[in-house]
Amino acid sequence: MHLASFVAAALLQPSWASFSQPFQIADPIRLALTPRLDGILDSEEWDPLHETDALQSYFQWEPGALHFAGAYPPGQEVLISLDLNGDGWLSGNDNLEVRVRYSDSEGTGKLDVRRLDARGGSGPVWEALPGFAKASSIKAFDGGFEMTLLDPGYLLLPVEPGRKIGLRVDAFPAGSQPPAYLPRLMETVELRSERAAGLPSGLQWGVERNLSRRQAIAGRNLDLRLTFRREGEIGLSGIEVRSEGFLERATQNAKVSFPPFDGKGRAIYDYKTPIPEGARTGYRLLRASVEAEDGGAGIIQASYRVAPLLEFDLVPIRLKASPQERVERLSYYLQSNTQHRLDGTVKLYGAGNAQVQSGSNKGFVIYNAFGRQRRVFELKIPAGFQGSMPIRFQGILGGLVIEQDGWLTVE
Repeated sequence: MHLASFVAAALLQPSWASFSQPFQIADPIRLALTPRLDGILDSEEWDPLHETDALQSYFQWEPGALHFAGAYPPGQEVLISLDLNGDGWLSGNDNLEVRVRYSDSEGTGKLDVRRLDARGGSGPVWEALPGFAKASSIKAFDGGFEMTLLDPGYLLLPVEPGRKIGLRVDAFPAGSQPPAYLPRLMETVELRSERAAGLPSGLQWGVERNLSRRQAIAGRNLDLRLTFRREGEIGLSGIEVRSEGFLERATQNAKVSFPPFDGKGRAIYDYKTPIPEGARTGYRLLRASVEAEDGGAGIIQASYRVAPLLEFDLVPIRLKASPQERVERLSYYLQSNTQHRLDGTVKLYGAGNAQVQSGSNKGFVIYNAFGRQRRVFELKIPAGFQGSMPIRFQGILGGLVIEQDGWLTVE
């Protein structure tokens, strides 16, 4: 379905009073799930967040990124309010406002991100953070958008599951500016990698392996173990397991009798499926339907990841602007996502006038399964530079080239 098909007919009246209204959401547990930004809401691609006559919004996450989509009346803009510490909109300097708008003249979506700093005694003030727009991606139309918010080096966005943040999404007339001092009633959501609904009382479950190891690379097998524990007698007849969304038809759909419980009240089901060659990297959802003997059914969803063979993690660092040209010593991690040995070459490229002085075009060998190596490089930063810049990593493994950007912000 195209985003335009979701556009509501109702028009909003310009009133900031709606910030004080409760923000009703579909589920407070939000899963790690990577969308495809193409302007089309595919089946099981997006996790619904909030719906009214004037706004339909979606929200999910993955480590280091927040994903949003929405549909709203033409002529409106969307304001996403984020309380990243979950301690209140008018507390601290962890509050972001993301303005999503459509540019008719350019035929594309635009992001404006600013931070609300409420620490000063004279009242809260806005601080523009243009680096977020540089690092992030958006696909928008007049009345709808899909967007991925990436952190360009401010170290603000969550990177681990379990984080609780405050959130609301509103639509307002284009160009209107809310006052900084106005409170905003947020809904608390928890960023997780699994959730369940409708399971019988007394049935506990888990997906073994943590999120960082719950993954496979394209062309290899995914192996996940679902473990169940029961308290008392629970009659379960079957379990059906499949992937949601983009990989539903390309992976194994298993429907079997529910595994027997052992003497300790534990049952185990191992789900194995090949991940096809050419599968897009990113987080996907495993969906398990647990069927009870009385005809009821519960749903389990768990995130897993189609990972690149090799990836790069720029070590976060806080840098201040300087009137002098300088060379900074930085570091990154090489992460193997395979059980096999990897050897190749890494090249690094600065942006604009920033130049990599050393540490580029270096060979590497990672012997251990899922091995991780720390590397250093030197980057020349121009005099007076302030803002955000990408650093391009390029891994060359024979005929395979893997590229990834890391982001650095000089404040």
